[in-house]
Amino acid sequence: MVENSLGRLWYEGHSDFDKSQWKYYLDEAEQDHEVEEQLKKIRAEYAQIRPEEIKVIDPCMGSGHILVYAFDVLMQIYTSAGWSERDAAKSILENNLYGLDIDDRAGQLAYFAVMMKARKHNRRILNGEVKPNVLSIQESNWMTDEFISYVAGKDANMKANLVMLRKTFKDAKEYGSILNVPEMQYGVLYERIDIISKSYVEDLFQAQYKVMAVEQLLPLVKQSQIMSQKYEVITTNPPYMGNSGMSERLDKMVKQLYPDSKADLFAVFIEKCNSMLCQNGIQSMITQHAWMFLSSYEKLRKKLYQKDFVNMTHLGPRAFEEIGGEVVQTTSFVVRNSRCKGYLGSYIRLVDAPSQNEKEALFLSKRFLFIAQQDIFSSLPGGAFAYWLSNKWIKVFKSKKIRNYGTAQEGIKTGDNNRFLRNWYEVSLCNTNIFAPNNNMKWQKTSKAGEHRRWYGSHYELTNFENCGQAIIATGHGSVTGRENLYKPAITWNRIATNKLAFRWIPEGFISNMGGLCLYPFSEDQMPLLLAFLNSKIAEKELNVINPTMSFPPGTINAVALDIEASAEKNALCSKIAINNIEIAKANWDSQELSWDFKKHPLI
Repeated sequence: MVENSLGRLWYEGHSDFDKSQWKYYLDEAEQDHEVEEQLKKIRAEYAQIRPEEIKVIDPCMGSGHILVYAFDVLMQIYTSAGWSERDAAKSILENNLYGLDIDDRAGQLAYFAVMMKARKHNRRILNGEVKPNVLSIQESNWMTDEFISYVAGKDANMKANLVMLRKTFKDAKEYGSILNVPEMQYGVLYERIDIISKSYVEDLFQAQYKVMAVEQLLPLVKQSQIMSQKYEVITTNPPYMGNSGMSERLDKMVKQLYPDSKADLFAVFIEKCNSMLCQNGIQSMITQHAWMFLSSYEKLRKKLYQKDFVNMTHLGPRAFEEIGGEVVQTTSFVVRNSRCKGYLGSYIRLVDAPSQNEKEALFLSKRFLFIAQQDIFSSLPGGAFAYWLSNKWIKVFKSKKIRNYGTAQEGIKTGDNNRFLRNWYEVSLCNTNIFAPNNNMKWQKTSKAGEHRRWYGSHYELTNFENCGQAIIATGHGSVTGRENLYKPAITWNRIATNKLAFRWIPEGFISNMGGLCLYPFSEDQMPLLLAFLNSKIAEKELNVINPTMSFPPGTINAVALDIEASAEKNALCSKIAINNIEIAKANWDSQELSWDFKKHPLI
């Protein structure tokens, strides 16, 4: 991330710079003439930047790993510009590196790491004259009206600044660096604090306020300045936290200030960091890859498409040995705060590599390098960030969608599965609609999440739907949606699937559950064809574009592209094969004792 952001900014303005030490630097894709002309103007601006003018920040620095590597790259930049290592180390601390975190211990570790890195190049750096711009965010809750009056005196403008400072950082530990900090008169504030620190006071209260001004107010002013200024480079690994993990205050603040990225804190930081960039500045981050596809981030994607995606390393699962399993799927990307129409970005796809070492080897080989124009992403369903698609696939997504042939929707939410759900063999068959097609029975056949089975099967659960679900609604936690489609034949699938999705046919008489969602075709004659398509490799690849996660809500299925009118003859053949597959799958399911249509074991 550092090499492709900080390193890129310097190298593109200084083409004679030796970047051979940078192992992970990705050269820019070859651009057409018009884009290249726009890039020349940006590079001309980079060429005018002096080393001490490059401001780099990690707003979620943790213990400072990114800052330490940024120090090394900055040292290479300084020495290439003719600076001595000793002077460069001092300048880096004073002018270049900035770091923030809400954790005080993390702040101390980052401070120590950066100072030790500087000490390597300058033995006198620990004499106390230089302090890095690395700190943990502090709160202003301690600022009383009396303290503000002491510091401001009769200066109304000074008092207004202090009041604004207190308001901005109230409960700041809760919000961290996603706070929006207004510009203040920092020079005036620093000058006033300096005067107070040198003043002589005899009053005990004033003496206490003097200490507070130096030890508490000064760091608060400094963090305000750091959070309000613009940066040439932002590089970070933000925290991951969904709405369910946020406190009530944080959740409220995020929804208010970041409505387009509110679903997770990492997405909030994507948006926040983008707003901290100066024109043509570069932002590099490693985050979960959900923002690239999910509908909840569609507006965020539209905002990001107004910038230039320089490159991306799509890591997928198992990118780090410390994090196992398929849950955390990551991507590392570099965005420049510019917009060159027709710009081509470089994307390396490593999602299928099974380990960290193999991902690194594939990255270095550039075997799965894709060059894509981000303008095409807006034409895909939900503006999905599908950089690996060929022109043929992009054309496919311009076809009709599943929603043109049926309605995919959620089913019944019981609010208490232990109370309202049973296996069919746990209740009296006389009180079910299994063998008597009576929708007034207490226990109704239910389509719910089950094992991975295609075409037919996993029918063994019932729902207490007496009096059209009155008891479910009465709990206050349950709901009954899509009443108009209850009991109709449908295609069902599991909302959550850790494996490939499996679509199954359910006959008339079923109600659907939130775990087993349903597609109700407008024409029952098209049911086999829709089922055949959804179980095909084509649909599987489309779903990997639209929503490559483990959750498949109705909107995802509705967005799958399909043109039934393409070939009547082929459609008829597909329908025939699908019906045959349903019959085979039904016979297989009914050969198990778990099926309510079980007669005898096939080997008897």
